[in-house]
Order: sequence, then C-alpha cells, then structure tokens
Amino acid sequence: MNPFSARDRQALREMCRFLVKPVEIWAFLDDGPVSRELYDVLTCLVQLSGGKLCLKILGASYLAESTPGPQVCLRPLLRIVQGGELLPLEIAGAPTGYQYGAFIELLVAVSQGRHQLSPALENFAKNLKLNVLLEVLVSPTCPYSPHVVRLAQHFALSNPGRVYARSVDVTQVALSERSVSVVPCLTVQVQGQIRHRHQGMLTAGELAGFIDAGEREARAYARGIGNH
Repeated sequence: MNPFSARDRQALREMCRFLVKPVEIWAFLDDGPVSRELYDVLTCLVQLSGGKLCLKILGASYLAESTPGPQVCLRPLLRIVQGGELLPLEIAGAPTGYQYGAFIELLVAVSQGRHQLSPALENFAKNLKLNVLLEVLVSPTCPYSPHVVRLAQHFALSNPGRVYARSVDVTQVALSERSVSVVPCLTVQVQGQIRHRHQGMLTAGELAGFIDAGEREARAYARGIGNH
C-alpha cells in the first residue's frame, strides 16, 4: 500500500534531489500498527530517493553501548548511518506531522554534510570536553518542535564524539517521567546528569549557553567530589 498521494510523491522526489551522499536509515520496529505504517512510509521514501537512501530493518535488539542516558525502549525508533558511521541522532516514535518534514530535512542535511550553526557556535560545539545529551520532547502537531529538534541535531552533528541528540514524540510515549504539558521541552544532560530543562522556543545561542552552564556545573561537581 502506497502511503503517499501522487502530489506527495512528486514533492518528495523534489526534496530528494537535494540528497548528495548516500544515507542509511536504521529502523527498530515492532509488530504494532505504527511500525507497520512507518515501514510503508520509509520504503516508499527510499524508492523515491534515486538510490541515495537505503533502509535497514531491525527488531528488538538495541545498540545500548552507542546510546547515552536512559534507553528509550519505544518502537519504532530511528537511527541514521552515513559513511559507515552511526550518527549520534535518535528519533523515538514515528515522525509524523511537522516532525516528518523535520526528518526529511535531517536526511538532506546529513547527506550534504552540513549543519546550520554559525562558525562561532560550531567552534563552541567542537571544543566541548564532556558528554552531552540533548533530549527534546515533541508532538506532531506542534509547529515549534522541529526548530528545537533541529538545533539539538545540528549541535550533535558538529561534535558527534561528545553530543547526542534525541527527539521523543510524547503522543507515542507512555512513560510518566517524560510526561510534559508544553512542547517542545528540552533537557540538557551533561555526564549523565540533568543540568537544565527548557520549555518552548529558544535560539542556538541560548542552547549553547545551557550546554556551557551544564559543563561548568559538572566540572564544579567533579572538583567538589575530588576534594572530599
């Protein structure tokens, strides 16, 4: 069953023209209807990509060693591979609504090897010394969520060795610890500890400030432990 209309397929073909290098999508699926629908969507997208996208379907096994922070056991779950490397990007829940457009934009950005950070913020990200997890809670009907997710993802792309970006669709997650009244909701973790939470829109500079403050707090905490 084709999940797209003829008009949608044409729009996707046009977007896929901007793909440059091949990108692999890893999809961790289950037997539920959401996973089955996502499988149809991803399969069609790959077919429309002109050979630039490929899809790998995985089952219950999960690469825990490559994922910082608490594991997200939700299925479906998407990861991105480019140039043989598993990127520090995770999408928990099927991207729908506004999040689907953000997912396509992410694939294009990865394929083109680019990000949207200014040179100063890129330099900041590259010089981070501690591990950072940026988790963004989103909903498919929130027009502001893609912006915050995009910022987190591009910080991760700027320093894949230190920064990891995860988006979680709260309409598909039944975890009380992730319940939230306002989306987008950003959590900044440094060295496994939550250092900041922010609800609503923000700029790239503000996000850099939260990360910087979190690093300073983590370093101060480590020094305090060392003095005891």
